[in-house]
Amino acid sequence: MPAAEHMPMTTPPWGTSSRTCGPVGDTTCDLLVIGAGIVGLTAALAATRAGARVVVVDADRIGAGTSAATPGIASILHGVSCQQIEETHGTDAVVTYVAELERALDVIRREAADGGVPARALPSHAVVEDGHKAHFLHRERFAMRAAGINPEAEDAPGLPFPTRPSIRIDDALAVQPRQYTEALSRAVVAGGGLIHEGSRLGKLVPGSPIRAHFTGHDETGVASAAVVRAGAVLLATGAPDPDFGLVGPRLLPTTVHALAGHGYDLAGAYRVVDDPDRPYVLRPGFRPGQVVIAGCAHVAGRGDRAAAAELTTWATSHLPELEITHRWQYGCFRSYDGLPLVGEVGLRSNGIYVATGFGDDHMAAATAGALQIADHVVGASTRLPWSPVHPRGTVGRQARSLARIGAARVRSRFIRE
Repeated sequence: MPAAEHMPMTTPPWGTSSRTCGPVGDTTCDLLVIGAGIVGLTAALAATRAGARVVVVDADRIGAGTSAATPGIASILHGVSCQQIEETHGTDAVVTYVAELERALDVIRREAADGGVPARALPSHAVVEDGHKAHFLHRERFAMRAAGINPEAEDAPGLPFPTRPSIRIDDALAVQPRQYTEALSRAVVAGGGLIHEGSRLGKLVPGSPIRAHFTGHDETGVASAAVVRAGAVLLATGAPDPDFGLVGPRLLPTTVHALAGHGYDLAGAYRVVDDPDRPYVLRPGFRPGQVVIAGCAHVAGRGDRAAAAELTTWATSHLPELEITHRWQYGCFRSYDGLPLVGEVGLRSNGIYVATGFGDDHMAAATAGALQIADHVVGASTRLPWSPVHPRGTVGRQARSLARIGAARVRSRFIRE
């Protein structure tokens, strides 16, 4: 085992953001965004450019949550997501899903280029090691064809360990996630939006306007309190709090482990999907010979140590020359039925929105959800195809979806550390 593995490694190789903004004060705006990750900042940027007055508030700092810790891959081919959506929601939902991701990828490419963010275009692969699991790839390929996407079958996907034939599309973009998040924040401010860090939401009072009560502290520890009055509010915090629309029970809080190292040059982004619920994600880094790997997802709360060790074992057995330099983990939320939960909460129109359930490292879906919210708030579109309150499949299928995440939550209680 390389000596570097014994070093304390708790952050990605690209580091974390520093706090640059003070806490929020009393103010009024058209859109209040709570959460300064990719979802919140993308929605804020789109709304700002449409002429809305936007305020973004985060309890910690820009990109402190999931956004700046994922491997940073944006792609339409995301493991087996299209077949899962087709099974629960039908072909039309897959067509819409792919169209939303294509739109999001265009935005990510443009914002990365405009923001000077390290990025590289590369092919995206879905791979299996066990030939008995190849049916996952055939079904994904068939599901994507309905949306006009025809993944190529490839006998040799380019990984340094044996695999079965993969499927590939040439659409992926790998970005440095921390710098991308920071670039979005700079664009929001340049467009006239305001960003505040270190302010925690205490109470959200529906009405016209909606009143959001915050408590905060500056870098010297001085406490403050503020009320923000807004025409609309986006809860872009993963698990919405307060949860007016009972979104939380439809989310599976998940922890994903990741590591980075040197020793291999990869030509593409890969998802090894022998177990679709626990894929391994690999992509090249931005330095020669650098590799970023994520995987061993599990229900958040217990099992971190075992999962981290499992990822190390997998990585070193498949890439024996890998010298591990960094190790970390990040949290995310998986939707109960395969589609993200994006839209207004509650049965009545109340101006309070949520955008969550994007799963692990799904920059394209997160961006797509943010754009949907922004369009709705500024009146550019009434479409909310992933709304948490609209019909989302038959009653039987929805019940089975809820039962699956309930069973996963129960099983997680018996995991030993």
